[in-house]
Amino acid sequence: MKKLIALAITQIIAANAIATEVENRLETLTVTASRVEAPLRQVGSSISVLNQTDIESRGQSTVAELLRTLPSIGVTNSGGLGKQTSLRIRGEEGYRTKILIDGIDISDTSGTQIQPQIQHLLTTDIEQIEVLRGPQGMMYGADAGGVINIITKKAEQPLQGGVMAEYGRYNTKQLAGNIRGQIENFDYSLTASDLSTDGFNARTSDSSNEADGYENTTIGLSAGYNINENFRIQATLRDSNAESEFDGCFGSSGSTNDCISEFEQTSYKADAIYSNKDMEHKLSYSVSETDRKNFSAKSVALDTAGELEQVQYLGSYNIEKTGKFVYGVDWEQESIDSTSNDERKQVGVYVEWQGNLHDSFYYTAGIRHDDNDDFGEHTSYRATSAYIVDLKDNNILKIKGSYGTGFRAPSLYEIAYNNSPSASAPATLGSLNEEQSEGYDFGVEYHASNGLFIELVYFNQQVTDAIEFDLNSFSGYLQDKGTSKSKGVELSFEMPLPGSFTVYSNYTYNNAKDSSGEQRSRRPRHSANLGFSHVALNGKLNSSIDARYAANAKNDIFGLGLVDLDDYHVVNINIRYALLPELELYARGENILQENYQEVTGYNTAGAAIYGGLRYTF
Repeated sequence: MKKLIALAITQIIAANAIATEVENRLETLTVTASRVEAPLRQVGSSISVLNQTDIESRGQSTVAELLRTLPSIGVTNSGGLGKQTSLRIRGEEGYRTKILIDGIDISDTSGTQIQPQIQHLLTTDIEQIEVLRGPQGMMYGADAGGVINIITKKAEQPLQGGVMAEYGRYNTKQLAGNIRGQIENFDYSLTASDLSTDGFNARTSDSSNEADGYENTTIGLSAGYNINENFRIQATLRDSNAESEFDGCFGSSGSTNDCISEFEQTSYKADAIYSNKDMEHKLSYSVSETDRKNFSAKSVALDTAGELEQVQYLGSYNIEKTGKFVYGVDWEQESIDSTSNDERKQVGVYVEWQGNLHDSFYYTAGIRHDDNDDFGEHTSYRATSAYIVDLKDNNILKIKGSYGTGFRAPSLYEIAYNNSPSASAPATLGSLNEEQSEGYDFGVEYHASNGLFIELVYFNQQVTDAIEFDLNSFSGYLQDKGTSKSKGVELSFEMPLPGSFTVYSNYTYNNAKDSSGEQRSRRPRHSANLGFSHVALNGKLNSSIDARYAANAKNDIFGLGLVDLDDYHVVNINIRYALLPELELYARGENILQENYQEVTGYNTAGAAIYGGLRYTF
């Protein structure tokens, strides 16, 4: 009888735990969808969230590798850690994606098409990552075809911190440490990480088979002070310094594989926040400075710098039981310091209404107006909706949809290049205009009381007048006077299994075509992830295995046109064991089946590799 009672109590506790887990998923707070905090229950946009548990379970050391595990995220890398990497959301180019770190836009304005340098982002000290898919020009301004919001860990106790050390194949070493705390109304956080690797031969054409290494040192500092219960001031500083060896650059003596890229980005931000139960006001000032140098056979081949300066006001006002107004003003100035020394300003104002009917139907409608120094005025729109249906036995159905527009002005580099002596016809025959984008999606989520989660989303988006470099005659940047499209399906699945197992998977079908109807370069038509995790020994032992699959991708090669890229599958494992509550040992295996493939034609990828390390926290 006692055993039956105990078993019944156990089942009740387990059922409540699962129900809580289901509820917690819908109540997960995000800030990316509308720049103000809201639970996923109320969000009609398509958004993926990786929390600290997810990040630790998947065990990746770089943000790019971690994001590969999400639906509709495509990553292409040219030769290993620190090499040129592009991340595409739903098939759109990386320069149409914004990446924010604690609210700082880290777009590299010194680059050719102003995209974040994601290859230099490490996962140490990240609390949560939110990925907002689809055009988001209304809330985030020009060229926001998708948003990745990275939130770092903050102080929750008077004093806490930790250190980690890791070593693995290719003589890869990583050290990281952090300390954070709260002293009455003051809180602070200091983090530092250093990663180095000998790497491997980046390019297949390099007959010397010489390894191409990489080094990265990143420091972060944040501090805040609560003046009273309603008013807070805070500041953030981040500096990333990296050096990467690569193959295939041009110098005074022609092409060489003796190439070095130096990168430094320093970003800082200050906020003043006032909030009460009815409203919030946030005034922010941020600067992100980027310096890049490339060396060819020890001679300077590229020396450029850029700066993105922003002033932002974000406000919100709650109307009890009805909804919320969100409104703001964005001012930004981007500049590039090279042969052209150009700069440009843009001012945007926006307002969005977030409505709520009967705590089951949530909707938003917003409009934004931007004034760009070079390309005039543009208006962007967004509308979303989410409907919650309570089914039997605590099961929940969520039906959602969104529509959004945006635009991207030609970058300062694109304009400067087409006006330089290096350009020729046809690029010099006309001026570049802004790109226009729009997209919509609709989907359904099922949250079962046994922990099962299923999401199915259809998306359809397009870019008109896309700007691309002329790969036929290398004349400069050309405007595609047509419409390129990406449409497809995202399917996500997660479920707890008996014996403390959990399975997750996602599959994306993306039919991405250019204006001529050809498949767009480096975009797999099929991509999928499958992972299992297990918890044992009362939580001391955590293990996971995940597989990534990509198929039916092509690459656009000068003189050859579209050529097939490899279909491939990569399997990774991650094991963590807590020797003490404060001390954890871990091991990670990457590409353990030794898959030989290329994501970019002519560039190698890493072979099977084992990494091991320890983490100590206090």
